Amino acid sequence: MLKKISKYFINNILKLFNLQINKITLSNNFNYYIVQTLKHYKIDLVIDIGANEGQFAQNIIQYGYKNKIISFEPIKNIYEVLKKNSKNNINWIVEENVGFGETEGTKKINVSKNNVSSSILKIKKKFVNLKPDTKQIRKEKIKITTLDNYLNKNNFNNNKIFIKLDTQGYEENIIRGAKKKIKNITGFMLETSIEAIHNKEKDYSEIIKLMKKMGFSVWSVDRGFSSKKTGQVLQIDIIFINDNEK
Repeated sequence: MLKKISKYFINNILKLFNLQINKITLSNNFNYYIVQTLKHYKIDLVIDIGANEGQFAQNIIQYGYKNKIISFEPIKNIYEVLKKNSKNNINWIVEENVGFGETEGTKKINVSKNNVSSSILKIKKKFVNLKPDTKQIRKEKIKITTLDNYLNKNNFNNNKIFIKLDTQGYEENIIRGAKKKIKNITGFMLETSIEAIHNKEKDYSEIIKLMKKMGFSVWSVDRGFSSKKTGQVLQIDIIFINDNEK
């Protein structure tokens, strides 16, 4: 009881200075290895697609990444939180609230109860039963662009680019929207499913085959989302590096 009270007061004091205690776990330590990879390949631009509230950017900054980050989040209310979280870091830019895909246009995104599981794809009932807060509770119309179009419009020719995708099963579509510019990208980090969680989603083995076809090989892997009920690992994070960089 005393320990809980002490933690409560410490956290409240830290909040006065916009600080917090982060519990470091084995899984969280993957952020260290992400940053080591970024340093090893001299990455000076991280494009964070599916940024949510900016957790990925905050983590790599905490673990020592000091170069430019550009974040995208399509869901309006979450996008506003992302902008607030990034405002005190001049190297962290939040672009307009758009999503990415294979072609330009609009889509409806299924917004989840927990907000981090939102997806353009529909989640399978089996996985909602395993983790009820992944239930999709509403839809929101979003603008879609492609990586090819975005990279064409911006002069990143002299940058070493690393792209993080966390779009809940829609990663394949985004990769296919980068066919022209993908050779200029040094690395990707993709969240992939061991067993497809969403309808029309490709599992991790199909994503690895696609990335290999695009000229990228697996660099490192981390366990992502697991079921507390069954212990099953449902999603993993995979870093891919351009074969021309090795």
